[in-house]
Amino acid sequence: MQFPDGYKLLEYDTVDSTNSEARRLIADGAGHRVVVHARSQSAGRGRRSRSWVSPPGNLYASVIVNLVRGRDPGQLAFVAALGAMDALTPHGDVRLKWPNDVLMGGRKLAGILIEVEGGLAIIGLGVNLVSAPDDTRLPATYLTDPPSPQDLLEKFCHAFDGWYRRWETEGFVELREIWLSHADGLNNPVEVRLPRETLTGRFAGIDDAGGLILERSDGRRQVISAGDVYFG
Repeated sequence: MQFPDGYKLLEYDTVDSTNSEARRLIADGAGHRVVVHARSQSAGRGRRSRSWVSPPGNLYASVIVNLVRGRDPGQLAFVAALGAMDALTPHGDVRLKWPNDVLMGGRKLAGILIEVEGGLAIIGLGVNLVSAPDDTRLPATYLTDPPSPQDLLEKFCHAFDGWYRRWETEGFVELREIWLSHADGLNNPVEVRLPRETLTGRFAGIDDAGGLILERSDGRRQVISAGDVYFG
């Protein structure tokens, strides 16, 4: 398998983070469909600048794509999650956790980080292929039959490209329904931890912008745009 037409792969032994390298490449003129892949990261990061442990053997990559007029860049987390699901499904039962995680066996297998720079979106993807950290907020896992990082990256780019084109032309509504059909914890009790408070209720879905719909015990519904969610 090769990368989809128009995709340009740049490979590194080590970078601080692939998203940071993508930012530097954008500053130097890089654009749509540039892919950054590193064997390891010295300062990998996830949401809210949390550290992402990055030893060799796992997948660390970022894809630069155009922003789409009229589309919320945050929706790319769901577009990328569908691509990651397609690439990883041959290796086990994959579920998607709001807002940006991919689970296997109830444990975190992959994470996605969306950033915007210079009119472009950077989609960071980290997948635990051969190892996973022990001390994480959500228990993590890795694959028992891992592909090589580059093989998985190629599969992801093919799958992501299809979902991205669909999102570009058709919008988010149908992709939202497909994402929900694979969502972990849907209609179940959920705890949402925010910087200054913790909320509880039922995970009732996501809205048209991708926000989590929290149904409180009194029936009120509240949309959460960012937070850490825990089920069970």
